[in-house]
Amino acid sequence: MSDPVAPEVSMAKALEAALKSIDPAMLTALENVSFTPPAVTVAYQEVIHVLATPDNAEKGGSTFLQTGYMQVILRFPGAKGKGAAWACARAIRSLFKAEASFEADGITTNIGLTPRILPGSNDTDGRYVLTVRVPFNAELPN
Repeated sequence: MSDPVAPEVSMAKALEAALKSIDPAMLTALENVSFTPPAVTVAYQEVIHVLATPDNAEKGGSTFLQTGYMQVILRFPGAKGKGAAWACARAIRSLFKAEASFEADGITTNIGLTPRILPGSNDTDGRYVLTVRVPFNAELPN
């Protein structure tokens, strides 16, 4: 017997599968999955899913609207300019455009707004870091 999959995990699975389809592919650190960051000369991305307070359109209903965002933290080699990181951020924004939908395990995750690209900075390892927030929502069973 296989373990049941929580619908929140299915939302993440759908978005992560779509993210991995971007060409060129990047090394990706996912939540609660073993990952060793590469050398500072190699770009990679970290993915975190942040859930907001669910919306209960009807009290006692069989579903609720789960909203939140997928945060993609892009980490690029430092002192190389920001062009490659911004190109990657724009590719993410283009893939997850408003009104796009992604499905996994019977759960459809919708993108309601254009993803937001946050200001860049350098981390303690000297990498240039650019964060993209992809807002999503899905109707989930109670």
